[in-house]
Amino acid sequence: MIWFMQIAGEMSAYLGRDEPNWLKIMGLSMVTCGLYGLYWQITALGPLVQEMQQRAGCPTRRTTGSCT
Repeated sequence: MIWFMQIAGEMSAYLGRDEPNWLKIMGLSMVTCGLYGLYWQITALGPLVQEMQQRAGCPTRRTTGSCT
């Protein structure tokens, strides 16, 4: 849980917005027995990671396959 809180904080700082909100994700995950956490990983995590990679200058996975 501490690792997730740190990573979510770093992602929020890098993106410059309140997303991902670790408190919301952890709270709703506890209430829904982890289902919200899985839903969030499937629907929201991918686009956030892709946006961070684009900001860092990494080419998309579809074009080259890796960021080196």
